[in-house]
Amino acid sequence: MIRRLGLEDEISQSRISGYELATREPTLLILLKYAQVAGVCVDVLIDDGLNLPSKLPAARKHRLPK
Repeated sequence: MIRRLGLEDEISQSRISGYELATREPTLLILLKYAQVAGVCVDVLIDDGLNLPSKLPAARKHRLPK
């Protein structure tokens, strides 16, 4: 996951595990990178009332800036 996020030099595996176990909160930059890798809007990662698509990465509904 760290490689997919493009953050090899910035975060560790234990930090990613903390996000996944809900013992740590990711920064907005990390949330944005997760959303980009998953092909979803950041809202889907933040709002517990929204569901992730059944298949990830999802088909993008928006364009990424160049």
